[in-house]
Amino acid sequence: MPEPTSEINYSDFKRIERELNNKYHYSNLNCELSVLKNLQNKIRENQGKITIVLIDTIGSQTIIDIISGFTCKIYGVACDIGTTTVALKLIDLENGEILDTVTSLNQQIKCGDDIISRINYAEKEGHLKELNKLIVETINNLIEKIISRSNISYRDIYYGSFSEILQ
Repeated sequence: MPEPTSEINYSDFKRIERELNNKYHYSNLNCELSVLKNLQNKIRENQGKITIVLIDTIGSQTIIDIISGFTCKIYGVACDIGTTTVALKLIDLENGEILDTVTSLNQQIKCGDDIISRINYAEKEGHLKELNKLIVETINNLIEKIISRSNISYRDIYYGSFSEILQ
């Protein structure tokens, strides 16, 4: 980030917006409020050297994080939720490479071997919450396992995609 000058004395966000528009032609830039709150500190921590994490959707971009310095990794997870098995992949979002895959039995199997059994189970008072809790625990355990194996932090995971596969 270039430092402000007397000629270009825009706000920090406006300077980021100008830089991204000049380099990548981003013209409709948004920013998460949590990022805006820490923007000034992040830019000045490392003499303006920052990494910007953004989601690029059709027609607009949203800054979801700003990291001081240039040495960071940005990961995503892709999760396939099957009736029997749940699979989670760790993906390097800078190059799309799949770095690791972990699998586990779907803990919902305790409530029925198939979808119909689980639907019937969920109709009883409190059982839908139990099914939800079991799948969340399964996914969280897989995330813990994959970050431990890959020696990364939860904070390095910026995106998750979850799909259900009926087996």
